[in-house]
Amino acid sequence: MRSARLLGLATTVVMAAAAVPLLAAPADAAQPAKPVVIFIGSVRKLPARTATVVVEVQLDLHVSAQGIPREIEDIAVSAETITGTDYDVPVRESVTLREAERQGHGHVNFMILVRSGHSGTLWFVPAVPSAPGQPPVVVRVPRMPPFR
Repeated sequence: MRSARLLGLATTVVMAAAAVPLLAAPADAAQPAKPVVIFIGSVRKLPARTATVVVEVQLDLHVSAQGIPREIEDIAVSAETITGTDYDVPVRESVTLREAERQGHGHVNFMILVRSGHSGTLWFVPAVPSAPGQPPVVVRVPRMPPFR
């Protein structure tokens, strides 16, 4: 189901990438927030000249009294455009990221989506973001699956 979602929603990736600056720092911040996680990895040969790498987190919404989420929302927290097969995507401090960390009891399940032309690939990567004021956690991501 995730593959179908990834491949069928190129507009969503572009819109999510455009929305990232709004999620990257609080509205009253004078400077961009510092990265708390940096994802480093690579993809196989790009189907097009460029690719967009989007990092998303999942937030549980509308949780029942029994603690069961009735809806899960994928929210972009970072995006980069690449022209080669390697990427280095910083995820900056944000309220969205800290809420995902709170819901995951300190862990965050990140979803890295890479879209190139009409093809895409994705990978789930768990990580523990660094505490505010600490150096970012560097996560080396296994090579992404082939584009579909």
